[in-house]
Amino acid sequence: MKNLFLLICFCFYSAFTFSQKDTVGYTLLEDNPEFNFISGGMDIINVSFDNNAWPWGTGGSVQFEFDPIYGALNYCFAGSMANWVQDPTGNANNGAISIYKNRDGGTKSEISGYVGYSFKKWKEKGKAIITLANRSKVTVVTSVDATYEKKYALELGFKKGFSYYQSVVDGGGNGFMAVPYLANDQLGNSNPIQLNAGTTLEYTVVNLGFSFIKKHDVVIDVEDYGHKRGHSFMRFYGRLSFLINSNLDDVHKPVDDDWDNGSPHFKYNINDNTPMNKVGFNLGISSQIPKGLGGYRAVEFGYFPGPKVGITNNLYLFGKVGFSFAALFKK
Repeated sequence: MKNLFLLICFCFYSAFTFSQKDTVGYTLLEDNPEFNFISGGMDIINVSFDNNAWPWGTGGSVQFEFDPIYGALNYCFAGSMANWVQDPTGNANNGAISIYKNRDGGTKSEISGYVGYSFKKWKEKGKAIITLANRSKVTVVTSVDATYEKKYALELGFKKGFSYYQSVVDGGGNGFMAVPYLANDQLGNSNPIQLNAGTTLEYTVVNLGFSFIKKHDVVIDVEDYGHKRGHSFMRFYGRLSFLINSNLDDVHKPVDDDWDNGSPHFKYNINDNTPMNKVGFNLGISSQIPKGLGGYRAVEFGYFPGPKVGITNNLYLFGKVGFSFAALFKK
């Protein structure tokens, strides 16, 4: 666990940190931020820090812009990085688990996407970082003047998939509201009770909001280094999330709360009685190299619409780093 955590920290540090800068003389050959692109890539790693199972894994992404339309389609598959977070069956909690998953479940599978329409754009001068050379463990970069195209856009997106989800009453949450099944597998008519449980949440979410886009493409000629190019497509966004539909798996636990002695199990329905938050939000930033072999990265913070079992269960911080190949088309 410790080595994995250090590896993740190193990946994100490497992805978001620039190397030593060098001041050089150069000739500007091209400075035109008006371009379109399409790219496809694979996540090196993606990870979500939340109060459930810290899912981490891999995935893929297709991104494009054909002004004024842009968008992306993403896939994420993740396992659990924190079994100690996701297992509510310990002696302290006496929790239930999904009838379809074992105690070491906690996987996540999600497809998401968005499409945007830019309704206002303008150009501004700024500074751009261009890589000149990679020498052993040192990357030489320089800062040059560049023209940036900036845009405001309206954005519509979605998320659909499933993920491990838990609620622990004595952990400050409200617990799932559960009704036990009778012997004939019919729901009883008793009042719902609060229940510690870990299960699988299936969901469909629609996102609606605004984004700010900033992009550039500049080519320079540098003595001793030759022709060098710097380009980027950056997106800053804020969106509301609306839960369209959801389902929580039924859960079960031993009558005597002992998972090791083979006791009969109680089965509970939590989906029909646990109230749901229908609205959440997400704020994020993503960047993409829009030409050739490059990479992409993204960070998102949000409140996921889902079961009303405590605010911390729905807060999350998501990040990913990947490599891609992109084709750029000048207008």
